[in-house]
Amino acid sequence: MGSNGPRGVCRPVLAALLGCTFGGAVLAQEAQPPGKSEPPAPASGPAPAAPSAAAATHQLAELTVAAAVRCFASDLSPCYEDKLPAGTVVEIGEEVGAFRRVRLPLGVVGYVSKKFTGEPEDGMLVTLHDRVSFRYVPTPPNRAMAPVKLLDKGTKLRFLGETGTWWRVLYPAESAFLPIKELKPTSGEKAEAAWQQFVKSQEAGWQAMAKARAASVAEQKVAAERVRRFGSLRDRLAAEVGKPMDQQKLDPLLTEADQLIGELGGTKGEAKPAEASSGGKSAPVAKPDPLLVDAQRLREAIHRQQLLVQAKALVVKDVPVDTKVPTVKAEPKDGLGHLEAIGWLRYRPRSGAQAYQLMKGGEVVAYLSCRSMCYDLAKFDGFEIGVTGTRERGITESSQAISAVEVRRIEVLTPRR
Repeated sequence: MGSNGPRGVCRPVLAALLGCTFGGAVLAQEAQPPGKSEPPAPASGPAPAAPSAAAATHQLAELTVAAAVRCFASDLSPCYEDKLPAGTVVEIGEEVGAFRRVRLPLGVVGYVSKKFTGEPEDGMLVTLHDRVSFRYVPTPPNRAMAPVKLLDKGTKLRFLGETGTWWRVLYPAESAFLPIKELKPTSGEKAEAAWQQFVKSQEAGWQAMAKARAASVAEQKVAAERVRRFGSLRDRLAAEVGKPMDQQKLDPLLTEADQLIGELGGTKGEAKPAEASSGGKSAPVAKPDPLLVDAQRLREAIHRQQLLVQAKALVVKDVPVDTKVPTVKAEPKDGLGHLEAIGWLRYRPRSGAQAYQLMKGGEVVAYLSCRSMCYDLAKFDGFEIGVTGTRERGITESSQAISAVEVRRIEVLTPRR
């Protein structure tokens, strides 16, 4: 069997053909490389209708070896992903040099860009533009590669999967090529039964992918709706907490949180990763759904706030409120607060400015003077007195400054002892 034709080997053939057919001015996106001996097919236009499997005139052939079907009738042609085991029965068409056109029941596997099609519906894709490239492999964005065929707007394709920005599809109208030497023509009931079995196998594979896609889309919608509900619960809790406690309504939020947690397969309270024990060793299980963990924590927050509201209601209900205005008793005024200094007067003659000392607790608290001669301070020697007057600059004694008071008034508190 010839080479599978890596993409790098195909470039000289493609370049030569494009130069002859289009004069070297056609972009790679619009090019379609044919085989060595087959004239180039038109790049666009109505796709040929796929032959009916039940048609009486169809010809069948059995593969003598395992083979991958080729895009073009050429030894250098790249191959589609379809790899057929020996003994597979395919429908055959005309001969092109050393190759023969073959058709698979639902077409060949290829790729189209998601940018130029809609979303899969019931397992089918429809092109939204003209000249949409149908490729045998997904093409990296930084690499130019001619497509196998350019599809018209409205072309229907069967969905098989997705790879990055590409849909993996079956194109029913596109045939492929195999070397004539790898095919053995066959007919009869046994051959027809083998062909019909191939049809059912491809149909079952496509149906399985279509159902899996539909289930995945449905799950994504449900997951998105649960995320939306979680966000709504969180925002509504924040709004309730901002209200006065006697106006907060948290029961509906708690009910909705329990419902969401139940749908996510969890229980009340925070999710804790569990461990399965086997042979004395603990094996970690799968991590819980992050949304489930967040929902359980949100429920705990709602429950805590509900307990606070209930406790506040009990306190307000049980504690009587005293509506009487409290009577504030005026504190008694200090009767001696108007005096500048209080103490026992001690007279020490021949002491100059320190002759009259006001003592308290055995220490001098002030030196007295009466330059106005209103009082003879010596007569109050031994009395406890209180004086009013003017404080003057202190006298330093034993590194301690003691105030001097010029007396204007004397009040006798305790007579001489």
